[in-house]
Amino acid sequence: MFILGINRTGTTFLHRLLAQGPRFWALYPHELVHPALPSAVVSSATGETGRRQYAADVLAASGIAGAMAGINAVDAGEPEEEFSLLEDSFAAWSYTLRYHVPEYARWLAVQDGAFAYGAHRRTMQHLSWQRGTRLGAAPRQWLLKMPFHLAELETLVATYPDAIFIQTHREPREVMPSWLSLTEAVRSLTAQPGAPAAIGAEQLDFMSRMLGQAARFRAAYPEIDRRFADVSHLDLTENPVGTVAEIYRHFGWVLDDETRARTERWQARQAARRQAEPRHRYSLARYGLTEAQVDAAFARYAEFVRANKVRLE
Repeated sequence: MFILGINRTGTTFLHRLLAQGPRFWALYPHELVHPALPSAVVSSATGETGRRQYAADVLAASGIAGAMAGINAVDAGEPEEEFSLLEDSFAAWSYTLRYHVPEYARWLAVQDGAFAYGAHRRTMQHLSWQRGTRLGAAPRQWLLKMPFHLAELETLVATYPDAIFIQTHREPREVMPSWLSLTEAVRSLTAQPGAPAAIGAEQLDFMSRMLGQAARFRAAYPEIDRRFADVSHLDLTENPVGTVAEIYRHFGWVLDDETRARTERWQARQAARRQAEPRHRYSLARYGLTEAQVDAAFARYAEFVRANKVRLE
């Protein structure tokens, strides 16, 4: 299962909610920064201590947790998106978040993504073997998440032909200022972030094209579209556990009492944590954009949302 959705629509929140139940395996930072187990690791819970500490050290050294404070929780003990599996092939849209690299973005847009996604699949096969054969875990369904998969839906489906999908949705006027603030924060760690207005123009074009292409793909392939569940950000934030229950119902699964209880406990901890975090403040005006510009850029996506009766307000 892949959780998709434009950035800032609740994909991280939903990913971690769903990962609380025993139905899924999710990827964790220590597996992403160090996919291969040391040869001495045995199938005990303590065997991965060194790899987990290495991941924690990498996150601490990067400064990403501080930069994302109040924006997006970074935690070595929580599931994480798998953008690094594509970065290993040097063909990943996440590079266009970290850096202002328009020439690279234009190059990537016309590449065949089969090589990068083939590397992604091979790494996932290795991690499945690692979880099962090396560490003795019972097989589960993988739960993966990365918004940038929306830019490569055709390749993603070809690589994982039996996958199912969740797409999260939120009003673009709310998404864009939050996303632009995150982009500026991430770039401040790796390069000069650039003028806010330049970030605004660049990311409005990229994000609206990505969502528009995804909408066209889903409309063109109804047999694939039937494998999607659409989730409203409003529904997710107003009733997180109820949204999880609806996803289970949509795919014909049973949300058992234990899974519901674990999900509720995690949500309670998350809510308390969020209250203690600094408030994320942002505005479209800082990035030289207006609501009218955002509405025009996302017009194709708005048609898709209306046709699919997704609640945005």
